Amino acid sequence: MNLRHLAFITILLSIIFLPFWLYLPMILSAAVFFPVYWEAIVYGFIIDIFYGGGIEGFSELISPAALSATLVLIILLWLKERLRLNF
Repeated sequence: MNLRHLAFITILLSIIFLPFWLYLPMILSAAVFFPVYWEAIVYGFIIDIFYGGGIEGFSELISPAALSATLVLIILLWLKERLRLNF
């Protein structure tokens, strides 16, 4: 089991048992630490399944937390690329 698998299991358990102000920084830290952490989108779906009341009409089409995670990942990919070019 490598570090990425261990992080996935740890964050998944924290989503189930810990409050949001503890697992959201963990997800963001993992997205920054690992090169491409697409698991954050899966976490968004899981968070919406467990805790999401959703926005009426919008939640039927797409998961708001998964959409937010996708946008954050795209921004982080862009930032990581820009930071690497400067070094």
